[in-house]
Amino acid sequence: MKKLYLLVVAAMAFVTTNSYAQCAYPNGVAVLFKVLGDQCIVHVSNTLPDAHINVFTGNANSGLTKINLTESKTVADGPQAGSGSVTYDCSYPVTLIILVRNDNTTCEIGPGAISQAAPLPIKLNDFKATLKGNSIAALQWASDFESGSEKYVVERSLDGATYTAIGEVPAAVYSETRKSYSFDDTQLGERAAWYRLRLVDLDGKQDLSKVVYVNNKFAAGASPSFSVYPNPFRTDVQLVGIKASEINRKSIRVYDASGREIAWTITGANSITIDNSAPRGVYILRVQEKTFKLIKE
Repeated sequence: MKKLYLLVVAAMAFVTTNSYAQCAYPNGVAVLFKVLGDQCIVHVSNTLPDAHINVFTGNANSGLTKINLTESKTVADGPQAGSGSVTYDCSYPVTLIILVRNDNTTCEIGPGAISQAAPLPIKLNDFKATLKGNSIAALQWASDFESGSEKYVVERSLDGATYTAIGEVPAAVYSETRKSYSFDDTQLGERAAWYRLRLVDLDGKQDLSKVVYVNNKFAAGASPSFSVYPNPFRTDVQLVGIKASEINRKSIRVYDASGREIAWTITGANSITIDNSAPRGVYILRVQEKTFKLIKE
């Protein structure tokens, strides 16, 4: 364990109480998770890309002690840029996290942006469903890290209410890195279905993922009953009632409250994501001849 006293800390580039003013990513956050014994994981996000993650206990007056058990850097680019994880000795409280690039560009995450340690077996990400061929629902998801995870149980519903397990995928048990998973429902056929994941831990604890929807049921030209969820929403919106093959620029439009058209992307068989840069507020979604009022949280 490396002891860093005030004089040493002051010598590090930008590592002072003024670092927030110099940091290009002042909204960075850190979430702490209990793993096993005195080992914990800190997961940082929305912070400096391609930077070493340094975890400290102590303060500027008494000195800071680095408590990393592993060394790692944040993701350099892409959707996960500025995020990353390391393990640390959680017998000590985390008081400061410092991100340092090789060129000495530095950013810090202070106490106000650091959560308390809590158990979490799986941090799930990017669960989506797409159509493969004419009758297969392809499910894909990823975990940012796992601890004590046993398996993912894939559940399907044909009415949006009652779910049945249709398969299992073994989990990583323990992982600090991003893991990708997939499962094909070869029995979808020409119908609509809702899917969710049941996350099962080694100690029997369970949690449920969000629900994704696939519609391979309605023939072109039919007039099904449309609905959207969730509403309010944060990222993606599921479109219920429209056939997946009919989700395109001709049939879907999104507008803000002033009537300006907003960009969107297809992120699943029946899901779209509205421009991530769009602020919170009211949006209008037009699906063929139907209009929906959406609220972004």
